[in-house]
Amino acid sequence: MANLLPSLLSKISNLRVVEWEESLDGLSLFLRSLENGVAPSDVFVESRIKKELLGLEEGVLLEAVDRFWTRCSFFKEEGKIYAVGPYIREPFTDIQTVEVLSKNGFSGSFLEPLRLYYGSLTLGNQASIASILSMILSSLYPERIFSFELRRFGQGGEKENKENKSNALPASYEAVYRKYETENAFLSYIEQGEPERALRIFASMTTMASDELRVYVPNSPQVAMASLRTLVRKAAERSGLSVITIDKIVQDATLRMDKAKNYPEFFEAIRDYIYRIATAVKEHLESDKNLSPKIIQVRDFLKENYAEDVTLESVANKFLLSKDHLSRTFKKEMGMGVVDYLARLRIEEACSLLRGGDLAIADIANYVGYEDPNYFVKVFRKKKEMTPSQYRKANYQRKA
Repeated sequence: MANLLPSLLSKISNLRVVEWEESLDGLSLFLRSLENGVAPSDVFVESRIKKELLGLEEGVLLEAVDRFWTRCSFFKEEGKIYAVGPYIREPFTDIQTVEVLSKNGFSGSFLEPLRLYYGSLTLGNQASIASILSMILSSLYPERIFSFELRRFGQGGEKENKENKSNALPASYEAVYRKYETENAFLSYIEQGEPERALRIFASMTTMASDELRVYVPNSPQVAMASLRTLVRKAAERSGLSVITIDKIVQDATLRMDKAKNYPEFFEAIRDYIYRIATAVKEHLESDKNLSPKIIQVRDFLKENYAEDVTLESVANKFLLSKDHLSRTFKKEMGMGVVDYLARLRIEEACSLLRGGDLAIADIANYVGYEDPNYFVKVFRKKKEMTPSQYRKANYQRKA
């Protein structure tokens, strides 16, 4: 039954699980898969990880955290060593990503690679992994009692050593499989842009019998909902919805969840997040019906590259079109010209940064694609009928 362990752990936690014999053959290949596209990790280095793993004891869940706050947990069971991850604990906003780069001495040119890397990671939590792991092992070996000591090394200071008090609650296989079926239906409604159906499934997920609920909420609603937020995001991405649109909804939802004073407010924030994501997918799918394939390609390119040195001419050349034809067709189908659409993307992203952080106006201008801060202010005023400073003052959302 031990060979069921990695597959069950991966399916329930939604995290990658890798196993090795005690010789650790294949460790270097696994560590290479953790590269973030910015700089080498200070923790996920073969010599350092191998030293920790060779001394790893059964009953310990060891979490490694590097300077980019990428995490991976390791444990030993029946002579084999398992890795769970990589993952991050919470979604990173653009402002938080800039702060990580700044603290590690990297310029803003690394923002996009790190942002994409964070976006590719699933949310995870060491205590939640310990609970799920204990649940699975208790189901596989009902005659044994499982409990994991949580330890950590790397970013965040000295190793922590604390007992997980809620990780010996077994759930039946039936509950696990019901969880898979429910989750798959929920995610398919997100991907198809059906907000009402998605919310009905979500309601059923939060009113389950205690045995089923343990599959979703091994430690707390916050832990379970963090994983759910990531799954919703992935489903939206599969629909083709712009990552920029998804990021804006995620950032707004995260701020609202952080400010929730009780569970009803917290779950209402989650419901709003699900509704907004599914509605955005619906609008995206419906809008694409009226666009030609070429304009969809151009629009998606602009959404992904709005911060670069993009011009009407460069876009036309990329898609093998004349400037006049591109300009005329884009305006006819999108209701605005390429330059206006590009400016709208940049200003909306600037608004998000102004609402959520303390970056200097010049830094925001540069980040969204304007080398000249004065020109950025001019465009911003034209679009929003106020200066960036005035917008920040009126809309600033202080960090929780």
